[in-house]
Amino acid sequence: MTCRRPAARIGESIEDLAPGPGPLLPREYAELEWATDDTGDRYDLTARHPDGNRIEVRVDAHGSTVLFLGQTPVTALYEPHEFRWPEPVRRSATLTPGHLLCYECDGLGACDCCGGRGWLPSEPHGRSRRPQCAARRICPICGGAGELGLSQLSPYQRTRYPELGR
Repeated sequence: MTCRRPAARIGESIEDLAPGPGPLLPREYAELEWATDDTGDRYDLTARHPDGNRIEVRVDAHGSTVLFLGQTPVTALYEPHEFRWPEPVRRSATLTPGHLLCYECDGLGACDCCGGRGWLPSEPHGRSRRPQCAARRICPICGGAGELGLSQLSPYQRTRYPELGR
C-alpha cells in the first residue's frame, strides 16, 4: 500500500473541480475560462470570467498551505464631479488697511495650485499630494488670510509688488 501526500490528493481534487465532460453546468459557469497547472511545487486552479473577475486556488505540493486569490476589475467608488474653485477670502475692496493681496494666491486664501483640495488629479495614482501646501489646503505664503501686511513684507516679497517701488 502506497501512502500519498495530502497535497497530492488535494491537487487531484482541484483538477476534478475544473469542468469537463459531464452534466450541464449553470450558465454562469459556462462563461468561465478554467485552467489547471501542476508546477511540481504547487497545484493551481484558475477561473476567469469575461468581465474581468478571477479566482485562483493554490495548494502547496509539499505542505499544507492553501492560498485563495481573487481579482476584480477596477470600479469607481463614486461618480466624479467637476471641481469648483473656492471664493476668495479677500478682494481689493475687503482688504484690511495696511495690507496687500497675497502675491501667491491673489486673495484666494487657499493653495493656488490645488484650490484647497490638498491634492491634484494624477493619472497613474488617482491623486498626488501638493508639495507647495503640503496637503494643508491653504496658501503657504499668507497662511490662508489672502492678504499680507505691508509692514511685514520681506525685501524679496516687496519685489513681487512693483507698485511699491524700492
